[in-house]
Amino acid sequence: MDYFDKLKNFSDRFDHCDVPSTYRIKGVNLRNWTMKVRREFVKDELSGIQKKLLESLKGWQSFVEQSILYIKTLDQSPAQAAIYKILDENPKLSLSTISKMSGYSISSCSKYRRKYFQIKS
Repeated sequence: MDYFDKLKNFSDRFDHCDVPSTYRIKGVNLRNWTMKVRREFVKDELSGIQKKLLESLKGWQSFVEQSILYIKTLDQSPAQAAIYKILDENPKLSLSTISKMSGYSISSCSKYRRKYFQIKS
């Protein structure tokens, strides 16, 4: 709770949760703890109470969304990145339309669309 209180004070003051690496509170590096908790939040490893507390912080949701966007870009092929970008703009497009827009085969579009919706859910 001590670290959470420090993060709450930070988010109340700055309206976000992206703690700079140089930010210290009484000698404590709050960023390390915040990054660890964000990973656990994204991986759904926190209790319901912990999640609710974090979700109550100013800027927490956008902080988590940054993580999800970053994770989506890791080890992506050019096809996957192009298809994800199209789906981010309009997830209801048909495979045929995605194929035409991206220039990749329908089978590639199908494969990456499945992965895209697994990540999103």
